[in-house]
Amino acid sequence: MEPKTQSKTELVDNDGGKKFGVVFTEGKKNGGRTSIFIAAAVFIIALACLIAGIVLMAKARKCDEGSNAVSSAAKSTKEQCEYSKEAKRIGLDSFLKKVQDTFYVLHPENIAWHPRADHVKIRKEYQAYDPTPAKIKERTDRAIALLNEINAKNENPNLLKPREYKALLQVKHYLKYMFGMPYDENYYAGDWMLGPNSFCWQAMCSLGYDIYNNIGNMKPRNYEEINTVIKHMKDINTTIFQYISNMKLGITTGMVRTKIECLGGLNAMKQSYVKVSDKGPNGVLSAWYVKSILNAKTFLKDLPDGVKDKWMKDKGKSVNETMRESVVTYIGTPIHKLLQYLENDHYNKCRPEAGAPGGLSGLPVDYVYNNGIPDKSKRTTKVLPISSGTSPMVINGSKSYEKILGYFTTKEISPDEVHTLGWKMVNVLYPEAVMIAKTVTKINDNDTKAVEEFQKILKNISVSFFNTEEIPKNESEGDAFKLCKTIEGAKKYCPNRWKAMEAWFAFARKAMAKLDPKTVNMFYFTGDKHTTPNCPVDLKPDFGPTTAAQSYQSSGAKCSSNSIYNIPFFLKNLGPKFSEYSVNAHEARPGHHTQVQGNAEHFKDNCGGEIKWLDDSTYYTAFTEGWALYAENPLIAKQTDVYNTEPMQKFGMLKWQIWRALRLVVDTGLHYKGYTRQQAIDLFGKYAWDKTDIATKEVLRYQSNPGQATAYMIGQLDIWRYRNETQKDLGKLYSLKEFHFQALSQGSSPLSYLESHLKKFRDCKKNPKKEGCPAVLNPPKLSYSSAATVDSSDNEELDLKMPPKTHYF
Repeated sequence: MEPKTQSKTELVDNDGGKKFGVVFTEGKKNGGRTSIFIAAAVFIIALACLIAGIVLMAKARKCDEGSNAVSSAAKSTKEQCEYSKEAKRIGLDSFLKKVQDTFYVLHPENIAWHPRADHVKIRKEYQAYDPTPAKIKERTDRAIALLNEINAKNENPNLLKPREYKALLQVKHYLKYMFGMPYDENYYAGDWMLGPNSFCWQAMCSLGYDIYNNIGNMKPRNYEEINTVIKHMKDINTTIFQYISNMKLGITTGMVRTKIECLGGLNAMKQSYVKVSDKGPNGVLSAWYVKSILNAKTFLKDLPDGVKDKWMKDKGKSVNETMRESVVTYIGTPIHKLLQYLENDHYNKCRPEAGAPGGLSGLPVDYVYNNGIPDKSKRTTKVLPISSGTSPMVINGSKSYEKILGYFTTKEISPDEVHTLGWKMVNVLYPEAVMIAKTVTKINDNDTKAVEEFQKILKNISVSFFNTEEIPKNESEGDAFKLCKTIEGAKKYCPNRWKAMEAWFAFARKAMAKLDPKTVNMFYFTGDKHTTPNCPVDLKPDFGPTTAAQSYQSSGAKCSSNSIYNIPFFLKNLGPKFSEYSVNAHEARPGHHTQVQGNAEHFKDNCGGEIKWLDDSTYYTAFTEGWALYAENPLIAKQTDVYNTEPMQKFGMLKWQIWRALRLVVDTGLHYKGYTRQQAIDLFGKYAWDKTDIATKEVLRYQSNPGQATAYMIGQLDIWRYRNETQKDLGKLYSLKEFHFQALSQGSSPLSYLESHLKKFRDCKKNPKKEGCPAVLNPPKLSYSSAATVDSSDNEELDLKMPPKTHYF
């Protein structure tokens, strides 16, 4: 601020306060006195200039230092993202690029998610999903060839950067078990003939995203491109009917699900295409995945009027009318026919549950079934339609399970080992549940009687559930599934269920409020190692008629919407109440929300390139669900006091620990050892004391989705073991917060990578100056400013939707 000019003026500082208190007098000259004032003024001005110069120099130096800091950070990021000498020596960079390129050649239906996708690339390279046996075999064989290529490399893990070694293990797992979606891409397992599972993980269930992301971004600019859009819709039609052909092939081959599995798959498929399911082919016109195509104002905005006029003259209808007609003919109608086929024709060919193996271990069957009865005149072939070599390849359901098991566990572990581990954990945990039964009932001298009395408490609706009495049948069956599949519909047509659901929501929020403060000493909530998410969690009902378990869906890094904790709506009785602490720990904090959303906000790879693409394209159930179960126990169960005075909630925790152990027994039993569905249900009644529809629906889940349920306890026990090893090895250097920071910062990965990283962490903690340790001790945090951007040749941004990743309890 300049000094104010007045007859009497005080020199003021930059804040407007008095600085020097020297008075200037205008007009009169008063000899030496005036000279003194002038000299003083000159001195003060000089001093002020000197100070100003020093300040400017300091600012300049600070700017230089800031510039140097930015330059240093950029250099650090560049060094972090550059491939190491070892990675270049084994050709990891070029190999990952090869995998990425091959993936999009073989999966052109996913081209919208190519890192360099734009409208031009989509128009040029998109093709609808091809489920023909020959194409599935080609994808499988190419994946095997690529896996053999990378396995032949002789890498030195100690010379690879953490992100490089993680990518190496990820790509091996990806090529061995996925290269797309599980259950659709492994030709030799034969599971691509089975039809949809109860989670609807098949590519056919996500055709809506294919249509929305690809065709929806093909805004035509000329006459020919209108025909191209219609051609792609016709290809969707071909895709759907080929999928039906695959299921028919499954019938003659002997690869068919049980009736209850077929019903579960049908219900899941109906949820994927709910508008068509409710209203028939024309229902597609109000489906979310075609709205962009039918919005003439935006979809046809690049189409010249002359082209529109010519189309009208040639076809006798407008371009928009043609689009509506094509959507119904080539998308709505085949989806409707698929649902009809599943419900009427295919269901009649599904095998009965009674007396036969309830999973893959019973496949392929010997005969074609009609209404649950084997037709002895129609033997199945039991061989793959396209075999490698000269001899036919016989399908073996149990052998197929071995491969699927490796996908979910990320371990080289046999079904027999998993089965044995399950029984071991049941025998460890079950006596603890009996002790709680004795404590609550005060029957200490008779285990059997204590358990019987305790089970009466568990069955008491008013005590154990959120509905105070039985829910009316009209809210539990028949039209209820159609009328009550939105919040508005539930309030109107299922008022008793909705009232109980609101009570469940309220209790869940109280559980969150109770558990969250208990985790403050487990994680970094602020600072450079901030690990926990800032995004809130919202509660929503899950209207799936066969859903029995809670689930979680994360938000993105910027939390554009709340993360979601889903609660099943169509249980016979809503609850139970005594499970809520443990379930909440699993789905919210410190489970999935802390882990998945925390990773999105803090640790996603921001270097770009093929490593980020691979990281975004993969998911590891053993780590993700293993962590959530580890959050239940030991984090909440053993390291907080929440269960000290709440024996029923403690039982709820133990029940679900026993349940996860039984999953190891049941999953391997159904798919490897020939267990029937009823045998599996009986085990949950005997050891988890649960004979409700939760048990029957959950067994359907295990039948329909082989291997998935084994990942929970296998992951939990491994993470728990890694923690114990870290604490023992580091001694006084050990910190629980630091362990969690290290585990969570790595994101979802194969368990072998997490184990390797934590070994390096322990070594570096003891020898921090060792080469490579800075990257291990201080994993890079997410930085939006340094994140790679998409190089798009179109100015207009792509409109994309990603299928939500649901994490089940």
